[in-house]
Order: sequence, then C-alpha cells, then structure tokens
Amino acid sequence: VALLSEVFKYPVLAIAVATFESPSAVLPTFRSAVTDAPFALAWIGAAYAAQNLLYFVCLGHISAAGYQVLSQSKLIFTAMLMRVLLGKRFTTNQTLALTMLVVGAVATQVAESSSVSLGIGGNALLGCGLTVLSALLSALPNVFYERLLKKKEGQSEWAVNIQLTSWILFWILLNTLVSTGRIAASSYGAGGWSVVAAWSACVASVDGFTPMVWFICFLKTLNCVIIPACLKYGDNILYGYAKPVSIILTCMSTAAITSSLPPPMMFVGIAMVLGSMALYGK
Repeated sequence: VALLSEVFKYPVLAIAVATFESPSAVLPTFRSAVTDAPFALAWIGAAYAAQNLLYFVCLGHISAAGYQVLSQSKLIFTAMLMRVLLGKRFTTNQTLALTMLVVGAVATQVAESSSVSLGIGGNALLGCGLTVLSALLSALPNVFYERLLKKKEGQSEWAVNIQLTSWILFWILLNTLVSTGRIAASSYGAGGWSVVAAWSACVASVDGFTPMVWFICFLKTLNCVIIPACLKYGDNILYGYAKPVSIILTCMSTAAITSSLPPPMMFVGIAMVLGSMALYGK
C-alpha cells in the first residue's frame, strides 16, 4: 500500500499543478524538481522511510496500544523542533494547550485500545526506545519540510513536493526490492535473487487486493496535497491535532450509530483535546 500510494501521487500532483497553477506549468514543475537541488530532500525521504520500517519492528516488541501511547511523544519533539528550526515562540497558553493535547491524545489512544499493556513478549525496553526514535524521525522531517514550504524562495512548492515524493518512493522501493529479493533467494536458492525476481515478487504482492484496499491507497495518495497545504498555511501543531480529533469523530459517530456511550477515559480525552484546541487558538 505504501509503495502504490507513492506511485499514484505523481498523477495527482500533475492534476494539482494543472488545477492550481495552469496546465502549461506541469512539465516545467516536474523539470524543476529534477534539476533544482534534487538531492536536498534525500535525507527527509530516508527519515520517512525509516519511520515506516520502525513501525513494524516496534510492534514486534510492544503492543499496538503501547505504541500508540508512546508515539504521542511526537508532539513534544515537534514543539521543540519548531522552536529551534522555525524560531517559533509559544505563549504560556499555547504551552499549556500542547500539554493538554498530549494528555488528551494519550487518553483517547488508551480508551480506543482494548489493552494498554506495553509488552507482548518481546524486548519491551527496545520497543519503547524505537517507538520514541520513530516519533523523532517523524517530527524532524515534518518541521524541516514546513520550513522549506514557508521559507524557500525561487522554487515552486509543487516541485518541492515532487522531490519529496520521489525520494520517499526511492527508499521504499529500495527496501521492497531488497526484502522481496531475499524472499526470492530463499525460495529459488542462492542464485534466485535478481532485480527481475524481486520486481516480480513486488508485482505479486498486490494479488488479492480488494476494492477497499485500492480505495485506501487512493486516500493515502491524497496526502501529497493535503499535508503540504496544512503545513504551509497552518503548522505542524495544527497537523498534530488531526489524529486525536479523528479518533473523537470516529468515537462520536460510533456512539450515535450503536446508541452506546464511549468509555470514561474517552470522555477525558475528548475534553482535554477540545480544551486544548480552544486554548491554543487564543
């Protein structure tokens, strides 16, 4: 899904450039992405790819509930990095709002999960450490990318977006080829690994995709337009509100459909997140 969503981003970006700029700007924008400092975003793409890989490693050592709770440390890293990289100063109200957001996000995650146990039989300490590292690897490129979108002059934001998409695709594709190549080598012997065999394994991996899976790929593809717009016209803190708010909306919809009240911890999380939103906006 991650690989396909990155591939599908190119036509979406082309349509976005044609819509918000002009159809004649599509080719120059893609050309600018190739010629104007094309390697500048390589490390950002690597950080995003590493975060995606760490997700599965972390879940091998701690529970999904533990991962969700610890991953909220991303909000703390985001605020610290925005202060360093963007020079953003947080008022007392905003600092209190961020604290409330972290507590509220943790509460909603705990309420959403059936269990809050950290360990699942693996190395819990390693899993916790890697989860916090994953949160840092998510916050750092996000803040740096926001800085590029808001401060970079002389280059289209769409070209920057295309560059980032290309590097994320490169690192994910590289990892996919290596991992599927290992499967091919184990299946066909030492001489079974080749780029062709690895690519064939990649193609075979989409066998059995249902329409819902393809729809999820499409939704993830839209991130190439929605997230940069959020970072450019808002900031990473506002983007950080997205996940707890989405959980709250899902919980409220479920409660309305099933006529059942959410657990008390969810009410605590909802109150903290909504209070944080009101306080941060002051």
